[in-house]
Amino acid sequence: MTIEEVISLKGHGEPALDGRLETIRRNGMTKADLIDEVSRVVELTRKESEVIVEAIFDSVVRSLRSGDKIEIRGFGSFRTRERQARIGRNPKTGDRVDVPPSASPIQAQQGTQGSGQRSGG
Repeated sequence: MTIEEVISLKGHGEPALDGRLETIRRNGMTKADLIDEVSRVVELTRKESEVIVEAIFDSVVRSLRSGDKIEIRGFGSFRTRERQARIGRNPKTGDRVDVPPSASPIQAQQGTQGSGQRSGG
């Protein structure tokens, strides 16, 4: 469901909001934008909405750090990719640099919205 659909369901389709949605579409949504949307849609204070968004993000980060895969139907799935140690180069000097192994979160698959398709069935 898009931001526009959520707002229209809740009856918040004010003209002032249309300009803000266009800015979000053009620039991408920030965490502050997400907090504002949660606050508006569920009619909580901005502070209460911030606590909710932070709790969700903290839970996702904890799960990824522990090696779990995150799957949010209709949104996407995320996992951590282990990168092996390698030799890199300092772009300024050209010197060789040992790059240690690391883990980085990646979006493994983007959710499909409204496709009506089911996986595995």
